[in-house]
Amino acid sequence: MCNFISFLHEPKGEVDVRVWQLKSHAETRAHYRLTDTGPNDYHEGHYLQDGTIQCRGVEGDLLTPAQCEGFIRSKWPTFDEFFAWAVKGLTHLDCFGTSIAVLPPLPAGLTTLNCWGSTEIAVLPPLPAGLTHLDCGGCTRLTKLPKLPAGLTTLDCSWTPIASLPKLPAGLMYLHCWGCTSITSLPPLPAGLTHLNCFGTSIAVLPPLPAGLTTLNCGGCTRLTKLPKLPA
Repeated sequence: MCNFISFLHEPKGEVDVRVWQLKSHAETRAHYRLTDTGPNDYHEGHYLQDGTIQCRGVEGDLLTPAQCEGFIRSKWPTFDEFFAWAVKGLTHLDCFGTSIAVLPPLPAGLTTLNCWGSTEIAVLPPLPAGLTHLDCGGCTRLTKLPKLPAGLTTLDCSWTPIASLPKLPAGLMYLHCWGCTSITSLPPLPAGLTHLNCFGTSIAVLPPLPAGLTTLNCGGCTRLTKLPKLPA
């Protein structure tokens, strides 16, 4: 998700409003600066996260920019409502490295959330029940994780100030919390965990390791004085 969502409003089209899908965020910004040369029967616009609606238009268009904005606002008064409509059916959300501070409510069908390096995010919204992959590493203001979905298989919260992890789902296979210097202990590890990376944490004692663990990285844990029994 970008800091705004682009859309087309076509009053006479089969669908009066649709998300304007471009190849990249850079292309969206480039398109945003274009100037039309003649009247259109559609309007391009952008709904910004701060609630601003910007509609472009030229003389002779079917609607004025103000009429376009009024129509969009009447259907979706807030960015959160427009976001929820725009991403209906979304399964993967990748907003890594953005300046987004607050994520809108996440769609129910989301399976992957990647907000790595979004340094303004301090709180994650409730996670959808079907989420399987969560990457919130590098979110340097994030101090706590919400309840984790039962079907989560991958969790990466590396390089965050998180001090403790919530109960880990039974099906979790990959856990990466390297660089989380505030973490001093880990909760019980799921039986199916295969990869554990706790490099550079403040862990002094590791919990019992699952029998199927294949990769363990506890380098840089300067308080760790011994290892538990290693899987055969």
